[in-house]
Amino acid sequence: MSLVALVGGLGLSACGDSGSDDEVGETAGSEESADTESADTESTESESTESESTTETETETETETETETDTTETETDTTETETGEPDACSGPCGTPGCLPCPDNVTVDGGGFQIDSTEVEAVDYAVFLAENFDPDYFSSWLPETCGWKGDALIPAFIPDEWSDQPVDGVPAVGVDWCDAWAYCSWAGMRLCGDVEGGSVLVEDVEDPVSNQWYRACSNSGVNLYPYGQLYDADNCNGLDAGFGQAVDVGGLSGCEGGVPGLFDMSGNVWEWTDACLEGVNTPANEQECRRRGGSWFSDGPTLRCGINSLRARDFRADSVGFRCCEL
Repeated sequence: MSLVALVGGLGLSACGDSGSDDEVGETAGSEESADTESADTESTESESTESESTTETETETETETETETDTTETETDTTETETGEPDACSGPCGTPGCLPCPDNVTVDGGGFQIDSTEVEAVDYAVFLAENFDPDYFSSWLPETCGWKGDALIPAFIPDEWSDQPVDGVPAVGVDWCDAWAYCSWAGMRLCGDVEGGSVLVEDVEDPVSNQWYRACSNSGVNLYPYGQLYDADNCNGLDAGFGQAVDVGGLSGCEGGVPGLFDMSGNVWEWTDACLEGVNTPANEQECRRRGGSWFSDGPTLRCGINSLRARDFRADSVGFRCCEL
């Protein structure tokens, strides 16, 4: 795709996974003097006529000057609109000043929309290429991502980004805030509560409130996306032997718990909007839930209900995400 060149142009490359489960005046004066000398030699009638003419001329000149000034101001405003900050992105993708939205596919996860696959690196590259308005960007992020600082996009570049393949594979090496920012820019959100907002960490296996679990388990019916029994060949886990993330949606056996939903088990862990926000814990160290297991997870860890928490700033080549409907 043409976006590959865009990503290559970034040429950019932040911690690895240690667990197994794991960004002017003279001319005007001369003219006035000449007008005065000429006026001294004319009759009173001529002076009166000339005075009226001069007044009209001056009035016309002032009007023309005002018109020219207004035109200049308008041209200046137009130039600023075409080249300045107003052209920067101050909203989700697809809005004026922002890049077009990635061509992602969503499916019905049980009363809401969820990405059919994990977010691809090629789509995350579009987000990284966005020209965000600095003021908008800093006010848009949640307080829990304040530790990202004012670095804008550079703070959201994943680990080893310059080495990541682009076409087909999931975006990895992202922390929780990276995932949150992308989903929000894409007009969606990290999967959380069905009614909106975050889902409680303890509701890990609640098919009523938890969007991610509801979609994966077919509303609590299945242990794995594809059924009740583990099948090592269905999804990209440790037993499948791939040893790395594969193209999203590439394994037909790893479909479910709803039709058209892929890789909810294995391939890469997926961040969700469920975090422990302790008052005495720095926001970047607060633990957030990731779901589904990865390419080096064993059978039990690939279940829809697996419980795994990592710090908000945790990054690894086995961690990605997908988005849900607002």
